[in-house]
Amino acid sequence: MLGATGDGHARSQYVPMAWPHEMTDLRARNFFGGVRFKATGVRKADTITHGMHPSYVAAFMPIFVIASIAPTFLVAQPPPPPRPMPDSPAVERRIGEIRNRLERNAPATPEQKELASYVQRYLDDAGRVLAAGRRFQAQRLEDAAEACRRPIDHLQRIAIPNQAKPPGPNPPGNPEDRLRDVYFRLRLGDFFLQQIPSPAPARLLELARGFYEQAVNARQAGNGIAADEYTGAADDLTHALESLAQAALPDNRP
Repeated sequence: MLGATGDGHARSQYVPMAWPHEMTDLRARNFFGGVRFKATGVRKADTITHGMHPSYVAAFMPIFVIASIAPTFLVAQPPPPPRPMPDSPAVERRIGEIRNRLERNAPATPEQKELASYVQRYLDDAGRVLAAGRRFQAQRLEDAAEACRRPIDHLQRIAIPNQAKPPGPNPPGNPEDRLRDVYFRLRLGDFFLQQIPSPAPARLLELARGFYEQAVNARQAGNGIAADEYTGAADDLTHALESLAQAALPDNRP
């Protein structure tokens, strides 16, 4: 607004704009409540801006423009670059860390010792292919070794019920859903074995299925702690098989 000063000159007065409720409440039903779509075409009364105060149209025009051109920019964006592979020293360090974890938490039962033998086997394979310059395969093999080691932790916690669980968040999701997810991963186990060169570790799939059955039995008996541990052990071994299948793929990275 313009007002007159004492000397006859015009001066400006700023009057703050009071935003009506429909402008501050931007829920879809309030903002787009007047939009109607017709199969035969769009009439003037069917447009978003029809019936809006001119100040509303001016205020939201930048949003309309950005919304109309944003999909073009989104489509034009290149895909994200592949995740960089760890360098050889990092892979070698992780191999050593997995060996140290296995030594600190030594297996006690025949089943745990059997799992430990797979851990040692895949760590040795990882070190050998790393020395040959095949980092991708080395990383997958060390992942498989760690996935074979974690069930030892699960089994030991089951054997000692009062042993505190390691710090960290609980597995996400409903336990029943997680058990169902493991069931479907077990169905993929045969496919993973077919991708692994002979001799394929069919025993790992057999152990995983056994842990799954024990998880189901523990859940039905109302022992949620044991059920969660057995579910985790079965899930770990399915990931071990997946990593071994990936290690069998040719490495085409530069």
